[in-house]
Amino acid sequence: MKTDRELSKRLIEAALQGGASLAEVFQSASSSKSADVLGGKVEAAESSSTFGYGLRIVKDGRPGFSYSNNPDDASAVVDTTLATSAHSAADEALGLPVSQAAPDVATFDARVSEMTEQGVAGLAGQVEQGALAFDSRLSKIRKASASMRTSQVLIMNSKGLVQSFRATTCSANIMAVAEEGGDAQLGWGYSSGRYLREVDFRQVGSDAARRATQMLGAR
Repeated sequence: MKTDRELSKRLIEAALQGGASLAEVFQSASSSKSADVLGGKVEAAESSSTFGYGLRIVKDGRPGFSYSNNPDDASAVVDTTLATSAHSAADEALGLPVSQAAPDVATFDARVSEMTEQGVAGLAGQVEQGALAFDSRLSKIRKASASMRTSQVLIMNSKGLVQSFRATTCSANIMAVAEEGGDAQLGWGYSSGRYLREVDFRQVGSDAARRATQMLGAR
């Protein structure tokens, strides 16, 4: 699900019509894909999405707030927000930001956002391969995982502010076991970044294997 500007407009208009002097809506939406690989096979694959929004107002100098994850609850959210303001303490310093230029911070990678479930599973496989290829003493992999997440944020208020951005995150992690002479040790590898190029999936596996083998014989 994506953020919805029309929903924000409706919430703000309804809040103002209900007596609020100021109103602001914050929306957040995200989607993610993840995969676990063991022995070269996909053990688990998951896709999920989230959405939510919150409305805050100032009415008679008093703040009010409510939220939901269902767009169909918009009217109830407005009513609850207006009602909560009646039970809040007045504060003459309350206000909302005005519209102004904001820097464009690069946090979005289309390659992460468009990654398929099969692609995520392939990257998890690279993590496992990186560990197993590092040292023959690697006896087992507990879990090799990869995940991709895309998020959107939209902020809109009654003073003309409209700001939004998209961001991505990708990550890899693994737990590896090394054994020698009756000794077994665990090693963990993890990496994350905004961009796909920032994560070396095979290296994450190698890091876990290196840590596990370095612990062999430790006292």
